[in-house]
Amino acid sequence: MKKMIIGGLLAANALLLTSCLEGGQNSGSDWDYGVVEATTATSFRRIVTGYKWGPLYSRSIESDYSINDGDCIFINFSYNMNSAENQNAAANGYLTVDDNPVYGVIQQGLVNSYSLTDTTRLLANEITTYFDIENYNAYVKDRLFMTPLFKSSLTDQKNSYNISFNPSQPVEEIDGKRVYNLYFRVEKLEDGKAPALVDNGQTIALNLSAVMAQMRNVEKALNNNLMYFKINYVAELNADSTAVKSWGTTKVQSIQIPAE
Repeated sequence: MKKMIIGGLLAANALLLTSCLEGGQNSGSDWDYGVVEATTATSFRRIVTGYKWGPLYSRSIESDYSINDGDCIFINFSYNMNSAENQNAAANGYLTVDDNPVYGVIQQGLVNSYSLTDTTRLLANEITTYFDIENYNAYVKDRLFMTPLFKSSLTDQKNSYNISFNPSQPVEEIDGKRVYNLYFRVEKLEDGKAPALVDNGQTIALNLSAVMAQMRNVEKALNNNLMYFKINYVAELNADSTAVKSWGTTKVQSIQIPAE
């Protein structure tokens, strides 16, 4: 998988549909992560706003009442720019894709936007994780899609995920950038079954709307147009697995502050 740079995604999404219609491939297939919206500013239809493709519409998703507004999904779809439904796609504000895409709801983690979990103590059944440099994070509609990896896990193992943020914690200065620290934790809920999986990951989504709003307010007041953050995660436990031995950290990532 290719690494996705978060900065500039909002602008890229806004331009992608127009550029595809004007000079892109007329038909094909692709995949995306997205957020389901029951209504949008441009349409009363149920739309999936993808991080790569922007707004997508499929009849099967619109009629699937097991999916709720705000759900995060993975979707694999085909499209035809020359179809009757897409003749006014730019004006409609969404691209119509096939009626039978492959899709599934992505697990969402818990978010504590006002205080940190106790980073000096181990959570119940906490497990270590890591992030490969080639894994990407995607950001759309204040949802952060990310893929934590595990050196060893069982098939169908169930985990819970949480991320926390302390707005009172001073920002960290890194290469002249004001960088916010988020803390990511994983707890095992249920054992899985054989076979064991090595370097396996699970894509999850985190609703960071409250976190980003706090960061945005501070940075806008400083006349900054980018927000920077990094994610800290439990990388190693001590010998008897009773305490966190070391934390890992992702590279600094950026998100553009929308112009008003």
